Amino acid sequence: MTITPDTLTLEAADWGRGGAVRLGTVTDFDAQRCRARVRIAGEGETSVRTGWLPWATWAAGHLRVWQAPAIGEQCLVLAPSGDMAQAVALPAVFQQQRPGFAAPSDKPEHTLLAWDDGGYIRYERDTHRLILHASCVVRIEGDLLVTGDVYAGGVSLRKHRHTGVRRGDSTSDGPTGGEAPACQ
Repeated sequence: MTITPDTLTLEAADWGRGGAVRLGTVTDFDAQRCRARVRIAGEGETSVRTGWLPWATWAAGHLRVWQAPAIGEQCLVLAPSGDMAQAVALPAVFQQQRPGFAAPSDKPEHTLLAWDDGGYIRYERDTHRLILHASCVVRIEGDLLVTGDVYAGGVSLRKHRHTGVRRGDSTSDGPTGGEAPACQ
């Protein structure tokens, strides 16, 4: 049988013979409709692609996680009983040999969200630390309540001292300097 891009059939894709789960590569996505097309066989002009499939996410109820799949990202296509009408794309299969698609850590005690611009959030179970890294600025909209101390540039918010201030009921002048960063 000759396979052309227009002849995606259960027989051509081998879905009817136990192919209810396939490894594929995302070729297109429609962010507004939350749909992706996946290449499941072949290359170039002879590739076999799915129709527009919904993609699965970590959570879609009380917590909703939005992350569109990347073009070139490997995924699984899950088709119950081989039925493509019910198929779903399950993104996120690491590709260690491809830059940009490799796992961002090799430490099992870390939980890490890493973005391709260098930003990340990492929790280290072994040290009990939560690390948030942004290449520019961390912006918090709303109040921030901290029960411990806050350190900035090696200075403690609770324990720092002022000089040149008279004891008693005097109040020091407001802070000076500390211009806001350009990227807010």
